[in-house]
Amino acid sequence: MDPNKMEGGARPPFFDAPKTQGGEAAANAVPLSARTGPQAPAAAKTVPEPAQPPVSGEKTPLTCTQQAAPTAEGCEKTAPAYGPQPAPAERAPGPQAAPSPAPAKDAPPPAYAGPRPASATEVPGPAPGAPAPARPVWAKWMAPAALLSWLWGWAYVRGWLLGFENGPLFRVLFCALFLAGVEWMCRAAGRPASKESRLWLALWVALTADYTFKTASLFYNEAVMMWEFAALHLAAAYWVLARAGVLTEQRTGPFLPLDVLRAMIAVPFGNFFLRVRVLARALGDFLQSLAHRKKGNLWAGLVTLCAAAVVVLLAARLLASADDAFGAALEAFFRWFTLPEAMVTELVYFLLGLPVGAYLFGLAAGALKTVPDPARGPALRAGAEKLRLAPAGALGLSMALLLALYAAFFAVQLNYLTGGFFGSLPAGFTAAEYARRGFFELCAVVVLNFSVLTAAAKASRIPLRQSPALKGLAALLCLSNLLFAAVGASKMFLYIRRFGFTPKRIVSGWFILVLALLTVLALITLFRPFPVVRVAAAVFCGLFLALCLSQPDLWLRAANRQLVAAGVLDEEDVGDRLLYARPQYSTWD
Repeated sequence: MDPNKMEGGARPPFFDAPKTQGGEAAANAVPLSARTGPQAPAAAKTVPEPAQPPVSGEKTPLTCTQQAAPTAEGCEKTAPAYGPQPAPAERAPGPQAAPSPAPAKDAPPPAYAGPRPASATEVPGPAPGAPAPARPVWAKWMAPAALLSWLWGWAYVRGWLLGFENGPLFRVLFCALFLAGVEWMCRAAGRPASKESRLWLALWVALTADYTFKTASLFYNEAVMMWEFAALHLAAAYWVLARAGVLTEQRTGPFLPLDVLRAMIAVPFGNFFLRVRVLARALGDFLQSLAHRKKGNLWAGLVTLCAAAVVVLLAARLLASADDAFGAALEAFFRWFTLPEAMVTELVYFLLGLPVGAYLFGLAAGALKTVPDPARGPALRAGAEKLRLAPAGALGLSMALLLALYAAFFAVQLNYLTGGFFGSLPAGFTAAEYARRGFFELCAVVVLNFSVLTAAAKASRIPLRQSPALKGLAALLCLSNLLFAAVGASKMFLYIRRFGFTPKRIVSGWFILVLALLTVLALITLFRPFPVVRVAAAVFCGLFLALCLSQPDLWLRAANRQLVAAGVLDEEDVGDRLLYARPQYSTWD
């Protein structure tokens, strides 16, 4: 009798022969019965199943032998089909589990399926190997923050855009709500506050407080009002990125312009409709939770409340018809539910604040969606190094031609340019014409020189500090910048000495001072490297804050009065705004 067909027995499984060093298996499979029993008749060759690629991270399964009385020792780890087989005496009798398929010979290695860093706005997903969810799961704080952004938009429109009545109060309310909301969102997302973020917060709070004070107590605040308004918005947006820890280099650095564009444009407008998606998801989850409840109780309760409302309204109508006094009282009660004019106005403010709130929520939540990546800054620096394509000789020749042009300009216009230093006017010019002509052009030339220095430092194949020729030409450009700034300052000084202070002259003089200080920093960094962009940002913010807090609209009036008393000025120059104001608003002490 064929031992493979014995009653109560099963056909023994076949195991592939061990692979050789060259990776080739034995031609024929050897039955297990041939090893433990008498010689069995030759069986037909079995066609092996195609090998399946292994799953990354999958452990070797454990199998249990199918015995009549299984014991704890009946489970063992399945040996691989392509490895050496254990001795026949060690195998348990009975049917054996099918061998694990061998990987294909030319199968590619499994891809890495490690965990991805999760965003702050998403909760951790399922474990590897589990089916991925159809949609991301928002963090729990997203829906309340989206509702809070409605108040942000309403308070902003009420205080900053259309704050004709109680404007300063709503400005303070908006700043408090926005500050508390962003801080709560960052804490809920687990983002710690850096020291630099506190400095940007202090700058924003100081500018906001100064602006609110000026608009609340002073009428004439023309000097820096427009610039301060723009600066406090920029400081607030930049503080959000710094607080969320998603600046390009985790701090202010050479990528400051890129971070400013991200804070004002890319992040808020890129997540402009994020609030809609979050609220729609929250509403859908709420309705889905209602659907899991007992529908009979829910609908029965709704029908009962509707029937009770009908009964109450019918009874009230009958009682009002029966007694005039009760009818008048009932009419006065329902008058409370009519929208007054003030409520309609606030509703308009609320509707206008919807896009503002979407912008602010997109800024805050979009920043928290971004995963902080300390390697982003070094990667961008490494990419910028690949852009060093300009030959050093061509850059040096361009800078030399630019310096030759400046030398020719100073040689031709020496008497004209130096007139302001000695208080003398060129022939045919008044003080106003001499000060205004060429002032802004000279400032534009200084800014152009900064652009040339930046391009030479970032695009040259040879770094600027490693080439003595390029370093010398860059130093000469910095000196020419200082000379242009000095000429512009002399023109402005002559203008102020003849006609006194005005808001525009104060801002122009401050701008010349800033350009001169930035030029000095650029000149120093050529010979002693330091984080010049970071220091320049601190200098600029400090000087601007000092200008705003000095209240230039107050002290310029005091200075002009002293010039009039000394006989330098014939009359006080108060600027365009007060010049055409009504008499009761044109003077204040």
